[in-house]
Amino acid sequence: MFIQDAYNVKVTPRKLTQYAQKYQAMLQKQQAELAAEESLRENNRQLSSTVRQLEGSLQQLNKEHVDLAKELITRKMEMAQLSDRNDVLEQKVSDLTRMVDSQGKEVEEQYKGEIEDVLRKNMEILKKNEQLEDQLAYMESLLVETKMKYAESEIERGELSRKLSDMRKALGAM
Repeated sequence: MFIQDAYNVKVTPRKLTQYAQKYQAMLQKQQAELAAEESLRENNRQLSSTVRQLEGSLQQLNKEHVDLAKELITRKMEMAQLSDRNDVLEQKVSDLTRMVDSQGKEVEEQYKGEIEDVLRKNMEILKKNEQLEDQLAYMESLLVETKMKYAESEIERGELSRKLSDMRKALGAM
């Protein structure tokens, strides 16, 4: 029956040409769709590859970001600790400076009287020293004078001894 129906259908050459054109158009459309589909598949493969690469890069960047964030937190904590330590040290320096300044004044006040006493005693010693030097010079001049007189007396004694001996000889010859 189906075959009989097929023989009963009359197709004119014009209809056949139209069917051929429609078939060609459908075939071209199907081939274009297949080419477009294949192009889309290739494009999809490339995009999938790019997505995988970007995901790998994203994971690497996320890891680096986490590492940098940890490093930043560590550095900030270190800076905070160093800042606190610096504040403590600055306070200590300030306290020590005040203490040194106040002690310096106290020591100056404490020893001011002693220094004045030492200076006064030093002046007295210098005066005594000058007096002793004057006395020493006077004594040296007396010593020189005494030695001169002694030398003169020795010379006189020598002459007198010689005269005495000459007189003894003269008396003994008599």
